[in-house]
This record gives sequence, C-alpha cells and structure tokens, in this order.
Amino acid sequence: MAFKRVPTQRPTQLCRTVMLSMLYSMLSRASSYQCDKSLDCDLLAQVLHSALPRLGDSMLVSSLWGFAVAGFFDGPLCEAGFRRVSQLPATKARPLLLLQLFQAATLTQDAYSVAGLTSPVHLPSALLLASTRQWMYSNRRSPRSSKSNFQTAVVQVLSDELGLHVEEEVLTEDGLFSIDAAVTWNTRRLAVEVDGPTHFTNNMPYQLLGSSVAKQRCLQARGWVVLSVPYFTWNSLAGSNNPHVQQQQQQANRKVHRSTDDSRTSESGVPL
Repeated sequence: MAFKRVPTQRPTQLCRTVMLSMLYSMLSRASSYQCDKSLDCDLLAQVLHSALPRLGDSMLVSSLWGFAVAGFFDGPLCEAGFRRVSQLPATKARPLLLLQLFQAATLTQDAYSVAGLTSPVHLPSALLLASTRQWMYSNRRSPRSSKSNFQTAVVQVLSDELGLHVEEEVLTEDGLFSIDAAVTWNTRRLAVEVDGPTHFTNNMPYQLLGSSVAKQRCLQARGWVVLSVPYFTWNSLAGSNNPHVQQQQQQANRKVHRSTDDSRTSESGVPL
C-alpha cells in the first residue's frame, strides 16, 4: 500500500484505508492483537487526524474502533476524535454506531488505565447510556449469547477430564461482559471462550472477528486470562481415535494449564 498517496484521499476513501489497514494488521498479528509496525500506524493516525473535520459520524467512530481493536492508541487522534464524538446526539445515533462507540470507548479507557494515563474518553451521560444499552441489548439478542451444544461439550471436558470447577455465563464485575465458561487455576481467573463459526471470518485461514477480538481484550483488561476454543480446532480433535490426534489433545490440555500459570494481560498499546 502506497502510504504517500493517503493524504490525497477523500474522507470516505481514507476511512476505508484505515479499516483495511487495521484488518490487515489484525490478520497478520492475530496472536498479539497489536498494530503491525510495518503499516506505519503513526502515519495513518496523523492523516486521519487531519481529516477529522471532513469525516462523517459513522466513519469517525468506525475509524476509532478500528484503531482500538488493532491495539493502537494515538494520543492526539484519541483526544480529538472522542472530543468530536462527544458532540453526537444520542437520540440520532444508529445501533451499529453505538455498538462500535461502546467498544472503542471501552478499549481506549482500558488501555489508558493499564498504562496509568488519563483517558481521553469523556462521553456525555446520555450518549454513554445509549451506547451501553445498545451493547447490552445486542448481547441479549445475539445467537452467541445462548448456550450451544459446542459449549456443553467443552464444559464437560473441563469438568470431567480436567477436574476443574466450571461456572457458565459468568458476568464480569461491571456486568458488561459474559464469559462462556469461567474456571480458577492457581488463583488465576481463566475465561474460556467457546468460539463458534459466527466468531470467525468465512474464509480460511479463519481469524477472529473484530468484535470477538475486542471482547477478549476487554476481558484481559479486567484481570482474566482468556483461552479461545475455536470450533474448527475442536472439531478436528473431538471424537478421534487416532493416537496422533489424542497426543495433540493431551498437549493442548497441558498448554491450558501452562497458560493459566504464565499468562499476563496484554500490553495497553498506549504510546508513553
């Protein structure tokens, strides 16, 4: 991608450039959810900052969401972007805009809090309430919020084969996020996310969608060690009598135990 041509783009094209770049960053660095330095996120942020007066509301929120999900938080962009977002009338904001605003604001606040910095997010109470309500309402309606046979099978393995005490559909302390299966191992809280097809891209190699990435980052910021169980990995191992596959499953079980001992919450990504 020729970044030297980015400043000449129109606002709509610029927004698409940012979103595509963030998507590429997430796909190429899916394990860490950090912005790929080769993309020159600083340059993207500077260009977007200069174009803020010309961006529409939905494009502005989508761009802030894209940077937040990718784990990149530019101070001037966050301050100017959320300052403009705070002027949005809550009664006229569409559901998708409110959903992305909730995630962008939550991810940004979490990242700044971890870094010990003052958050640039200062939303009016009406807008904050509207975005939170939309988030809660969408979670209740989402097919992901209902317990699946897949989740039942994973919980059974955790309890029967690993001997762990499992609590299902546990809410975080702030009540904003539901955890598929929560277990405690060596005083560490482990959030097991049972990720079915709706959590991933349609084409291989399957990658977590931005909303699922955002949820995992939010859970990590709340002190949880997150373990994702992808449906395609589970399907490839479940019910196989192949000794090699059984060995893989045993290695995966050991990895679960190691992850609870060694995992730490992800870095905030906020430039210090």
